[in-house]
Amino acid sequence: MGAFYRPAGRAETAKTFGICRFLPLTFRIDFDYFSWYLISLNSLYLEYNLESLVTKWSFNFTIEIDLDAHIAYNKIFGVWRLQTAQDFHEQFRRDVEPLVKKPWVRVVDLINWRMGTPEMVDEIGKHMKWCRAHNMIMQVHVVNDPVRYGQLQRMFEKGEVKDISKVFRTRVEAQRFLREQGYSVRSTYV
Repeated sequence: MGAFYRPAGRAETAKTFGICRFLPLTFRIDFDYFSWYLISLNSLYLEYNLESLVTKWSFNFTIEIDLDAHIAYNKIFGVWRLQTAQDFHEQFRRDVEPLVKKPWVRVVDLINWRMGTPEMVDEIGKHMKWCRAHNMIMQVHVVNDPVRYGQLQRMFEKGEVKDISKVFRTRVEAQRFLREQGYSVRSTYV
């Protein structure tokens, strides 16, 4: 029992696959299209497209909402493409719905983010503009890489949110700043 990850071989396409083995079951996961194919089940070969089951779970982000403190926490992972940014925005809009009636703050941990495509920068700029239009009064980002910092600054410009955006190199600095502003921040997240 276990799981492993392997990049596509020369004979395969450029997709990335993972194999998960659970006792007699073996799943092949196509990470590009989020389709799972059941390879073997007691010698019976079946194919399932479980796309609807994976929509709330992502390899690229987490979204947590603190209704009491009016804070939306995000952790961003990996390399982002346009579709990733669009999926994030749709999920984010659904999740922050209870917050947007009053002023709220967004905290984004970018420590494990690896970069994004130019199209993604434009899309996240639109996302930031949407957040501001829906009562976001401040956003705090944690990023410790100068290249990613530059990309983040371009997103601020596209979203017209430079004046309400703060960037810190460590989670501790971001946490201290938010506490100084009067917010009760969960130390386990930032």
